[in-house]
Amino acid sequence: MNLPIRKLFGLVLVLLYLYGNSQPSESGLVEYEFGYPFKTGVYYTFEDFKTNSPTEIGSFRVITRASEFVCRNGTVSDYIEYESKGETIRINGADIWGYAKRGSVYVTHKNMFYKILMFGGICFLDVIRGGKEDDEVQNPFNAATTEHFALLDAETGKTFDFRIKYLENLLSNDKEVYEEYLKSSLKRKDKKFVFLRKYNDKHKIYFPLVH
Repeated sequence: MNLPIRKLFGLVLVLLYLYGNSQPSESGLVEYEFGYPFKTGVYYTFEDFKTNSPTEIGSFRVITRASEFVCRNGTVSDYIEYESKGETIRINGADIWGYAKRGSVYVTHKNMFYKILMFGGICFLDVIRGGKEDDEVQNPFNAATTEHFALLDAETGKTFDFRIKYLENLLSNDKEVYEEYLKSSLKRKDKKFVFLRKYNDKHKIYFPLVH
């Protein structure tokens, strides 16, 4: 039995929409989706991250230091360690933009490694802390110190503590979202995450298509 013309036309529009949103753009970039194949290695620059082109290292350990207070004051830094031609190489977090491992991305912020948990125009980061995972050494994290979340401006590659003043400054890049944010009566705690998601729904982040 033939579909009514109106329904058939609607079906075609839906298929075209889905097809168009699943294809790479003419620039060869694709919208970030969970599971995007980030190459393993070290990002020396923000551009390395945006182009998915780290300096690839076959196997490396990630060592996070004992105290947020110590790292934030520049006394020591999280670092990466690997073997090369019988020599142990150490790269301090302060000397790199970040790294990718097991499909996840970690960004250096104030000498500490933070994992990107939410991708978009404003990425949401959480500091690595607690436990031990395979070849990663994670010393006890002092959660009683200052803020352990951070934000990444996906336009500039700059990072900020997850504080109202920094979030508001980033949200102001979108006048519509920012005005809605200012008028919102939500509690501040809820408001931060609600509008972070609203902003990212409008401002996606794109990476090169990987064949």
